[in-house]
Amino acid sequence: MNKAAFPFIVPDLPRTSSWVPIYESAFETGVYSNFGPLSRELERKLAERYAVRGYGAVACSSATQGLLAALMERFEPGQAIAFSNFTFAATYQAIRMAGLVPVPIDIDGRTLEMSVDSLSQAINRTQIDGVMPVRPFGLVRDQSELVTFCQSKHLPLIFDAAASLGGAQLPLFGSDAGEVEVFSLHATKTFAIGEGGVIFAPLDRVEAIRKRLNFGFEADRTYFRGTNGKMDELHAALALAQLGRIDEMQAAREKHARRYDMFFSSVEDAQIPTNVTPGSGWTMYPVIFSKHSAPELIAKALEHGIEAKRYYWPTVSSGANDRIDQFVKLDVSERIARNIVCFPIYSLNTEHLVDGLFGELDRLFF
Repeated sequence: MNKAAFPFIVPDLPRTSSWVPIYESAFETGVYSNFGPLSRELERKLAERYAVRGYGAVACSSATQGLLAALMERFEPGQAIAFSNFTFAATYQAIRMAGLVPVPIDIDGRTLEMSVDSLSQAINRTQIDGVMPVRPFGLVRDQSELVTFCQSKHLPLIFDAAASLGGAQLPLFGSDAGEVEVFSLHATKTFAIGEGGVIFAPLDRVEAIRKRLNFGFEADRTYFRGTNGKMDELHAALALAQLGRIDEMQAAREKHARRYDMFFSSVEDAQIPTNVTPGSGWTMYPVIFSKHSAPELIAKALEHGIEAKRYYWPTVSSGANDRIDQFVKLDVSERIARNIVCFPIYSLNTEHLVDGLFGELDRLFF
């Protein structure tokens, strides 16, 4: 059991009183999975809320399964996917599970997102068939430079945006470039239901991706490569209930993040997030330190009751045990992973936690 006074994650799922009445319809229809009525309703509402015109949503059992299905729908085994080296293991594992070749790419030291220069270098040195950038920590930023570059190279884009589903101020996901975005609804995320995910894709690809989540089955029971990645009706009911809370939850997290901005702007060696789109998921607050030792700071923070962590550490190139060919230097992502410390961000009804947390931070740093 986590005994820190200020734990790193405090999941905020909807109360049973809000989602059980929704789920009761499954007992009436007798449909509990396989893209049932609640799952379809969720897809429709998520697409209306978060996606541009011409895009649809596909609910799935997790973001990892969503990434896997999107990759299998677009690429053939053996093709090479450039991906951000600064990411959670699931990005890399989905590429491997799809039978594809992972090519790690370095990041921009300011945004912590995929470096277009690093990607360009990789393209000049090896075959690249697709690109999987990451939106780290749920922070949404303008990715138009990367999207335009990939369009010019005719490279399909699949965004691992696992933590980024947030509030009303977010720009709509999708563009005429046809990129796919995959989000997590895990308990650790802002839009939390326990386990789940959603894929936003152009309408002409939605059903093909859906088939990949259902073992690759065609109507005649022949099949392509696929997986079992369907969202069941129980989790769809949870997500429908959570959709009604998300704006208030995200606003609380945004307010918490603004307090971190003010606090860490006074810490001499702290690099804080900038140019973040309002409405971002804010699953945690990342700070890069140039003088403080990350492991020592995490240990000292725990003495003050604060559970802080290093994300995404180790990087894929350092953490994956199987061999990964590297075609570009990965110095920035390795440096960031060594020096970053992530602090907790809380959602609703946690004002007492937030006030106490900042009192301890003040004692820790000053």
